[in-house]
Amino acid sequence: MLTNQKPKPISMKQSPLPLSRLTGFLSALFLMAIVFTGCSRSGANDINPNPTSHLRNVNLYLTDAPADFRNVYIDIQKIEVKVDLDRTHENDDLYGDNDDDYDDIEEVDQFGRWITLNVAPQQLDVLALRNGIERLMGNAVVPSRVRKVRITVGDENRLVDGDGRDCRLTLVNETEHYLYARVKAADMDNSMPGNIDLRVDFDLARSIIPAGDEYILRPALRLFNLRTTGSVTGFIAPMEVGARVLITDGMGFETGAIPAPEEGFFRVRGLKPGFVYSVLITAPGYSDYEIRDVMVNPRGELQLGEINLR
Repeated sequence: MLTNQKPKPISMKQSPLPLSRLTGFLSALFLMAIVFTGCSRSGANDINPNPTSHLRNVNLYLTDAPADFRNVYIDIQKIEVKVDLDRTHENDDLYGDNDDDYDDIEEVDQFGRWITLNVAPQQLDVLALRNGIERLMGNAVVPSRVRKVRITVGDENRLVDGDGRDCRLTLVNETEHYLYARVKAADMDNSMPGNIDLRVDFDLARSIIPAGDEYILRPALRLFNLRTTGSVTGFIAPMEVGARVLITDGMGFETGAIPAPEEGFFRVRGLKPGFVYSVLITAPGYSDYEIRDVMVNPRGELQLGEINLR
């Protein structure tokens, strides 16, 4: 039945929103804002490519886990570091795992920017950087957190083998001339306030593969720091026997050293505390010498003393 009665206006007093519901609604909006802010990521066009705050000096050192050759010359063309410019994930070690090396070719992308270190192109005898010797390759002033290291290697790579033959070293790498190493917080040293030190171990023993009369270079890089790792040193006698040192942790990690022939000294750095290592020393014509249950301390150097081969 139709009537001429007008509908009554709705009064806010008739349907008050309970205070508890209102508080919950505002809290939910606040939490949504936090989640959205925390999970959002600036695009490449939104970040500042040249920030001027929180600047630090990054130094990159190169060292070597040696191989059984006289010289290994690597054609280093360029060294860069990638930094996270908007600082959203500055303290997040997991951030950047989706930053694929295969498509990481832009100067600036959503993960940050590549900054070139002041490194002169050179053919560097990486094998000379052994037994704890390292070389400062270059540095640059960077903002925020360093995420990656990229070394550009040219085609003029070669080595001199144990017989003195000069052999071609052909680069075979999935990312072509780019060598990548991801940087975690545990990989960085801070020798001075405002400085970041990165140490890259170019593991030649794992990087060089014989191929007929030539050799293939499949670069294997490892970052380590001196702040949280330890080292092992020793002297091997006789000095000129061509001894080799292999250190393993029984869980897949291995590294080593080739003692200096003029003094028999060796040093292996970048060993993580908390692992039990074995040190195996071999030399042609001599019995193997093994030292078990070797442990290191952060910043510590474990001295094995003189080791006499028989």
